[in-house]
Amino acid sequence: RGCPILVMDAEANPPRQVLESKKGGQKPKMEPLLDGKDQNRYGEIWKAQFRSKSWTGSKEYAVELTTATFRIQGCEYEIEDIVGASLIDGGFCTHAYPLKACCGCWGKPDRSYTPLRLYTTDSKLAADWVKRINHLARGLPPTTEPVPDRKMLVYINPFSGVGQAPKLFKSVRPMLEQAGIKTEVVVTKKSGQVEEEITKIDLDAYEATIIVSGDGLIFEYLTGIMNRSDWPQTIQKPFGVLPGGTGNGLAASLRNSSGEPMTPLGSAMLIAKGKKSPLDLLQFKQSGFPPKYGFLSLTWGFFSDLDLNSEVCRCCGTLRFECYAIQLLCNFKSYKGSVKYIKSIDKPSITREEKLSAKGIRLLKEAVITSQPGSLPDSKLPEIGEDTKWEEVGADRYSMLLALNTSMQSEDVILAPGAKLDDGFIHLTYLQGHSCCSTLRALLRFEDGSMFKDPNYKRINVERVRIEPDKSTPSLFSLDGEHADDHTSPIDLTVFPSVLTVFTGGGATASR
Repeated sequence: RGCPILVMDAEANPPRQVLESKKGGQKPKMEPLLDGKDQNRYGEIWKAQFRSKSWTGSKEYAVELTTATFRIQGCEYEIEDIVGASLIDGGFCTHAYPLKACCGCWGKPDRSYTPLRLYTTDSKLAADWVKRINHLARGLPPTTEPVPDRKMLVYINPFSGVGQAPKLFKSVRPMLEQAGIKTEVVVTKKSGQVEEEITKIDLDAYEATIIVSGDGLIFEYLTGIMNRSDWPQTIQKPFGVLPGGTGNGLAASLRNSSGEPMTPLGSAMLIAKGKKSPLDLLQFKQSGFPPKYGFLSLTWGFFSDLDLNSEVCRCCGTLRFECYAIQLLCNFKSYKGSVKYIKSIDKPSITREEKLSAKGIRLLKEAVITSQPGSLPDSKLPEIGEDTKWEEVGADRYSMLLALNTSMQSEDVILAPGAKLDDGFIHLTYLQGHSCCSTLRALLRFEDGSMFKDPNYKRINVERVRIEPDKSTPSLFSLDGEHADDHTSPIDLTVFPSVLTVFTGGGATASR
């Protein structure tokens, strides 16, 4: 649409057309451009002339680079959509992934690779532009110094979901390489492998870890990290997630908070850009067992039975949830138990460093003693006693109960609308009573998070929660989608604010 064709790829997305404003009916003055064999800097703007090649021939274009945009003649790309640049024969290529609008009723927005190849006879000029673009793409000052190396450890679970994790990683690996990320790939062969191996690996050799799986392997990774002697340092090491499972709750929440599309390229873009945000850590404790650590949720009742028992239909993908939900509704039951909690008190906003030192890591150090190698497990949970901070949910029966850390449980299920990644809350939500119709209505409203329209569906922001199930109505505890050590004994859940670090699109903004 009036934009010059800059690449050999016919299917590449055309960039947005930039319209120049006019003042007083006159065109704005244009600063002089150079001849392509040199470059100049105008404040925070770098300008030069380059050639492009296409099936229509070669043509010269004015190219402009700022800290926010990459402009070719009148066509503009946001730096936020660029993952890097690299030298090619006779010039350089800028790797852009602009957001592509959905096509048709069933299409989804996604990022589309658009290579911008430009040519010059000045090799130094091309090298300088590549370095500046790579610095800007990573959020660094635009200099011509060498770009820092990036190396990441990748764990792929080939058994997660419908078994597409290896194929998914292959599809996004070019983007990671274009962002200058070198990867060391480990394909898991058995359950518990990551938890065992991560305790021995020198994590200082890597910038971050990438998990290509569902939420289960992340749960395993965190448990292994907490078994290391240097866990206070390694627990804060950043990690990224590529959605290779069925639910992919954390991957969905990260993309949702960052405004990225619910696609593999959307998740890979967060890792490629390298921006980080804090994430709260959850600790699950039961008497007689070592603590476990997670990031997503503790569920009990209908939702946990649905999540764990539908594992037999894993090959069906997300369809397994719909099919098993129908079976549970046909054989509907409610659940009895005692639910106690300590309500969160809103505090003034503080910096990430203050959170980590004053609340997150300090409290975690006090609570984590029994998780160290060689330690004995807890003999019992701490007694609640007469502590007035504890309150009890005044309900006799529950259809479902969910203690949530993130906004989304999967790519199309919003369970805690408005939740932030590092708000320091456990979002305790529950449906009280014994009503199949209310449960069905809640399930249908999970897609847009409107289940709170039902007066029986409650939500409380808490710091800690304890569930003591009644053995007359057995159910399962689901810890981030994994089985608890004991489904019949009480379980205690505590949140530790801003302990984890994840790749996101920037600050942990409120989710939908």
